[in-house]
Amino acid sequence: MHLLLATLTALATNAANDVDVDLDRRSLRLDAGYFGELGTHLGAALAASWQPSGAEVSGPVLGARVAGYRHAGNHFGARAELHAGYRLQLPWNVALELVAGAGYLHTVVDGPLYDAATLQPVTDLGRPSFSPSAALGIWWGPGFLRGGVFGQYPFNGRMLLHPAVELGLSFSFDLGGGR
Repeated sequence: MHLLLATLTALATNAANDVDVDLDRRSLRLDAGYFGELGTHLGAALAASWQPSGAEVSGPVLGARVAGYRHAGNHFGARAELHAGYRLQLPWNVALELVAGAGYLHTVVDGPLYDAATLQPVTDLGRPSFSPSAALGIWWGPGFLRGGVFGQYPFNGRMLLHPAVELGLSFSFDLGGGR
């Protein structure tokens, strides 16, 4: 993993020297698709990302994502996060993107919940958690695959890491006048 990050950093550093940040080229990207905790717990995600350098150019990325998933028989999870990172545009309409973020995770028990003393049903308002994240994605045309991890703190007094996979479609919109 360290070798992968070092390689991406070296590529990004070299590519950053060639980036012309022109506000007339900035773009907005909307992503929608499958979101799965561990890749198996079904869910969905929506994301919006802003690229000040433009859609077809390497450069920084800022964004937000909302996602929800169901861990059957255990819990429902809903997340909202802000993230920042770097997008490396490669030939053949391929791009790599490395992002890190922080957000909020709210989980609710999937099923009935009972009071331990009275055995009466109780309402579950859920549990709020701080949720840092990191992800590496690959785009080819309008499709993307993103793998990463998001955290849940506190979880039994510690940080619980949830591996996650996203698979979906991406739509870019030019926000500037272009060249």
